[in-house]
Amino acid sequence: MLALAVSTGAFAKPRDPSAVFTAINNAIAVRDYYKANSLLGALTDDLVAAGVPPLTGDAAQQVMDAGQRDRDLEVLVQRARDAWTQATRGERPWDDVMIRLEEAFSSAVALNATLPPALRYEQARARYEAVPSIILLHQLILRAFEAGEYAVASKYIAEERKQIPHAYSEAAGPILNRLETLAGILALKDGNLAGAIQALKRSGDALKQHPERRLQQPPGMLLAKQLYKVGQVAAVVDYLDVCAQFEYPGGEEYTDIGPNRSSPAHLKADILAGVSPQFPATLVID
Repeated sequence: MLALAVSTGAFAKPRDPSAVFTAINNAIAVRDYYKANSLLGALTDDLVAAGVPPLTGDAAQQVMDAGQRDRDLEVLVQRARDAWTQATRGERPWDDVMIRLEEAFSSAVALNATLPPALRYEQARARYEAVPSIILLHQLILRAFEAGEYAVASKYIAEERKQIPHAYSEAAGPILNRLETLAGILALKDGNLAGAIQALKRSGDALKQHPERRLQQPPGMLLAKQLYKVGQVAAVVDYLDVCAQFEYPGGEEYTDIGPNRSSPAHLKADILAGVSPQFPATLVID
């Protein structure tokens, strides 16, 4: 039996989901799983707003795992729709609807990751052109990069760079940090070493804008790692000095089991000592 968070607020009947479920099925038909999971997420938000408790902890993980294993998204969506109808008639608890929606959501996320990069790029471009937003713009950049459309990705990075300060205000620094990391990686792919070094400096400068010492996510390290591999020690050390000014998950100098060799301070020490630095094992573009 799955455990759910306990709701203490009053329940309000959610809006009619018929049009949303139809849109989800239309998205599945053209393999636009990103749109499908976005719409499924909107339905779960509707339930939470109505007073249905969200899945939490182990319960959420169990449902996510089940959804990721089940790739029959149409069946999962139909189960969610049936559960919603039954709950509306009082024949089924609304908690069950939440579980069915979360299963379908996780399945859509897993299916989206299996699509060819070129198709994911075309879908992202169509979404952005239909309803431009900074979130869809960033998704377009990532999908263009995955598809090898590096010139397109660079063009849209320049556009997002202009929008971020206005869209995110005081939170802009860490977001710009990750964007400049990608800009530098693209520069390296284009053989522009000077451009990559400049991007790493911009990445560090972006972090300095952050008004708090705590970061919710680790700063980008992939560009620093790649520049270290081509001998740009000074630029990398300068960047690590900036990162060391912040606290973030995985950035602790010491853990319960000893020194954290992936922390900025230890990375810098190893580089200066001529020891191969242990950059974080998982470095992604996001």
